[in-house]
Amino acid sequence: AAQSYGLPICPHIIARRNDFEVAERLGLGVLEHNPKGKAAQELTAVYTYIINTVKKTTCNKVTL
Repeated sequence: AAQSYGLPICPHIIARRNDFEVAERLGLGVLEHNPKGKAAQELTAVYTYIINTVKKTTCNKVTL
């Protein structure tokens, strides 16, 4: 549905991983708890995709 409006779809997924539960119990973020784990890799991939997409969208619409 989102693609029909021309919205980009993130190709990365965030799976349900034990690191999320452990980090929450410890009061930490996943990147703090296990920065080299799969959960951290997935979050980093999604974050990077969003930042790059926003930069492209913002740069294309800026007029001077």
